[in-house]
Amino acid sequence: MASFFPSAPPLEVDEDDFNERFLTCTICLEPYQEAPKLLPCLHSFCSNCLRSHSRGNSVFKCPVCRRDVPVPQQGVDGFPNNIYVRDLKEFLAAQPRRSAVLPASSLSAAVPIVTQRERRQNASQPKINKQVSSNFLKRTAIKLRLNFRSKTKRYCSYHAEKELKLYCETCQLIVCKKCVKIEHSDGHFIMDIHSAAESRLQKLGLLLNEAKSHIEPLQISVQTVGEEVRKLRARKEELKQDINDTFNDLAQAVETQRNVCMAKLTEAVQGKEHALNTQYSELDLGHSTVRSGCQFAHQTIQDLRESDYEIVAASNQLAARLEELVAVRGRHTAEPVDNACLSFVLNEEDIAELRQIVSRIGEVHQF
Repeated sequence: MASFFPSAPPLEVDEDDFNERFLTCTICLEPYQEAPKLLPCLHSFCSNCLRSHSRGNSVFKCPVCRRDVPVPQQGVDGFPNNIYVRDLKEFLAAQPRRSAVLPASSLSAAVPIVTQRERRQNASQPKINKQVSSNFLKRTAIKLRLNFRSKTKRYCSYHAEKELKLYCETCQLIVCKKCVKIEHSDGHFIMDIHSAAESRLQKLGLLLNEAKSHIEPLQISVQTVGEEVRKLRARKEELKQDINDTFNDLAQAVETQRNVCMAKLTEAVQGKEHALNTQYSELDLGHSTVRSGCQFAHQTIQDLRESDYEIVAASNQLAARLEELVAVRGRHTAEPVDNACLSFVLNEEDIAELRQIVSRIGEVHQF
C-alpha cells in the first residue's frame, strides 16, 4: 500500500503506566471492563459512565473536550464500540514483561515506586487531575507512537469459515465471497478490500491536505484581530491622556463632566474590545482545532495505513472529522468585526462661560 507519511519508531513504555493512562475511563478512573463507547469526537468512556453522565438528556457535553454530543435513538448503546481498546489489550498481552531499571545514580536511594492508583487511594496524597487533554487515539498515536499494526484475519459473522476480503461499494459493507454470491451479486460494485483501503486513504489524504491549507489563513486572521485589539488599547491610553490633560487644567466645576467623558470612553472601548476579543478567541480556537486535528489525523492515518480493515473501518469517522476541520474557517470572518478608531473632540467655547457650558466641553466618539 502506498504510504502518505513517514513511519515513526516505536517507544518502549511501562505496562502499568500505559494501562493507567490509556486503558482507563476518565469518568470512573477504572480500567475498561469491556469495549468502551466511542463518541463522534473520538473520545471513549464506559457505557455505564456515559449513561450516568448524560442523565437521560438527548444532548450532553463530552467530559473531555466539552463538545455537544447528540444521543442516538437507541440511547448510549447506540454509540459504536471502540475496537482499538480491544486490539491494544491484545497487543499488550502479547508483549513480554520487562522489569523496571533504575538509573545508576539512583540505585543508592531506596525510593519506593508508587502507582497513580495507589496515590489516589492514599488519603494523605493530593488528588490527581485526570482531565485528559486529547482523545484516546491521539494519545496512543502521537504521544507514545506505538508501532502497532493489526494483522489479525477478520472472518465473516455470517459465514465463519470465510475471510473478509471484499468490499461492496454499493452497500458500504466489508463482505466475504459467499456474501457476494448470496446478497451482493445483483449489480453491486464489488472490489477487494486492499483497493477499497487505497481509495479511502486517497480520499483521507485529500481531505487532510485541504484542512491543512486553512491553517495559515486562520493564523493570519488571528494575528490581524490581535493587532487591532492592541491598537484599540493603545488608542484608549492616548485618549485617556488627552482627556486628563484637558480637564486637569479646569476648575472643580468641570470635574463631573470629565468623569462623564471617561465613562463614555470606557463604554466605547468595552463594546469594541468585547467584540474583538470574542472574535479573536473564536479564531484562535478554530486555528488550534484545525492544527491539532490535522496532526491527529496525520498520525492516525500513518498508524493504520498498513491494515486494510482498520482503514476501511475507521475511514468514515476520520473523513467526517476532517470535513468538520475544513468547515471551521467558513464559520469565521477573516476581518476584524470592529476597529480601534476613537477620538476625543474638544468643544472650543468661551472660557468665561465655562460654568454654563461645562456639560458640553468634551465628548468621546466611536466609529
